[in-house]
Amino acid sequence: MARRLHPWKVGAALILAACAAGRPPDGPGPDTFGVTFDDADAPAAFSREMLGRRDRPKGAQGLWATVPGLRRPERAEIENLANGARVTVALYSGGTAGEARLSNAAAELLGIDATPERVRITAVRREPRLVAP
Repeated sequence: MARRLHPWKVGAALILAACAAGRPPDGPGPDTFGVTFDDADAPAAFSREMLGRRDRPKGAQGLWATVPGLRRPERAEIENLANGARVTVALYSGGTAGEARLSNAAAELLGIDATPERVRITAVRREPRLVAP
């Protein structure tokens, strides 16, 4: 079974290596290896289709959503199945069964007003990727 690299461990190793080499940790030089972090869908962590309902008019600010049954907070991409609009949000546990509550900012970007719409929610995680010279 392969072990997963934790992004913060890889980042800490790169900073220490750059400091030891006498270079500032602003990225790899032209002839060195580096690591970048890319978003990758993680449907095994969380993936559901449900109704997406806009939060109350004076709800909390930011890009977030709540869903029932989430084991831990995640980053997630939400897609409005009616129009294809997508947004990445912070995802938290909460709400009622079969329904996601969306922040007003997220609902706005998804084109959801007072009427709930069907959405697909998929967890997103940052995955390290080795960059070669």
